[in-house]
Amino acid sequence: HSMENTLKCPECDFQCGNKTSLRHHIRGHQPEQPVKCSECSYSCSSKAALKVHERIHGKERPFKCELCSFDTKQRSNLTTHVRKAHG
Repeated sequence: HSMENTLKCPECDFQCGNKTSLRHHIRGHQPEQPVKCSECSYSCSSKAALKVHERIHGKERPFKCELCSFDTKQRSNLTTHVRKAHG
């Protein structure tokens, strides 16, 4: 990269050649912003983890056993079921 295209982090010596990389880097300097469940007091730092958690409040049971009528809200419960019931 030429010097005129180099972007610098205002917090440290990090340098890169594009805005996306700089934005991603700067996020590392910021404290994690917790995401909160709208149904209970649960909070975490990951939107993906919150989505998994929020299934406990709904009726959706997306993980279904192919060998019987068992269904569940969490993939790990299905894995355990298959191992114990059909293992």
